[in-house]
Amino acid sequence: VTVRSIPHNPYSQLRYQAVVLWKEELGHNIPRQVYSMASTRQGRMDMSMHLDTVHDRIKQNLAMGNPSQRELSYPTLIPVALNLLPKDGSAHIVETQNNSIKHMGLVKVSICQFSDPTRKMEIFVMFHIEDVYDTQGRKMVETTPHVTIQDLKNADVNVICRSISKGETYVDIKGLVDRIRSGDEYKNSKIPLLQAIAVFMKSKEGKIVTGSAALPTFSRIEPSNLNRKQSSTAFYYKIKLRAELDSKVYEYVNRCDNVTRNHMKTFLHTKFFDHKEMDNNRTNVPKIILNRLGGIDVFRDIHYDFGHFNPSAIQTLNSGDLPAKLSSQGACVKLLWFDRPSPKY
Repeated sequence: VTVRSIPHNPYSQLRYQAVVLWKEELGHNIPRQVYSMASTRQGRMDMSMHLDTVHDRIKQNLAMGNPSQRELSYPTLIPVALNLLPKDGSAHIVETQNNSIKHMGLVKVSICQFSDPTRKMEIFVMFHIEDVYDTQGRKMVETTPHVTIQDLKNADVNVICRSISKGETYVDIKGLVDRIRSGDEYKNSKIPLLQAIAVFMKSKEGKIVTGSAALPTFSRIEPSNLNRKQSSTAFYYKIKLRAELDSKVYEYVNRCDNVTRNHMKTFLHTKFFDHKEMDNNRTNVPKIILNRLGGIDVFRDIHYDFGHFNPSAIQTLNSGDLPAKLSSQGACVKLLWFDRPSPKY
């Protein structure tokens, strides 16, 4: 890979843009095709303009600048409230208050406070079984398909989390934790203020392997995170991630009993209790995501994920050629777009 520098925040890890990437089997030198493209002044100008276009498209569709009203409707960047535990922190999986939620659970995180390292701050984190990684860094649902939340009870883990509470900064979250601890009506409630984006199972030696998990990128100092050892806050840039995470929170909240749900309304973001927001996440947000992906995909590489559909290649049948009954007949679905609001066949 060869890169060029791009404008960046002094705290950001995102400092370069790839000019060209090539496979290892092509050797360590820049491929000859790239040399020929950059051999003339016009060729270098064209390459620079193309890189500028890609940079601007990514910045706009990820809402990395000052977001417009359109971008505020679905903010892409996700600030990470806890990007792995500090060395003196701990986390383990605990039992939920609702045993009917078989594929979602809670992690109890314990970390030292900023102002007084001798005092611990305990926070509950909700997670989905899909987001758990084994000691080899592989998704547990792929390596152990029949694993349940009950099987993971009391296991020591490490986590990457976002805030789902009414606050995103360290001060805001600590204030909510203190309020839960001081309120008699909340003492027996396991109210999750965070949501795990990734849960890593610890080995017997207490180590983790992040493996195939997507990791966030340190970008800026605000909002302040919960790990006092990290001077800046990491973010996820994946366009679809917020919608995927929100849908899991909606499911968790709706499956809780009325008492727990009413307690959570005091501390969690209001959108998780708004039916209009829930419907919007299911209907309009997928359209926004596809538009954002299309805005970045300058070479239309989306067909590698979803394939091609050529209506003219479909052979229609006369009604007389159809069987008398369609039930129990074998069929083949030519193409199904799962990521679209209305699946296309």
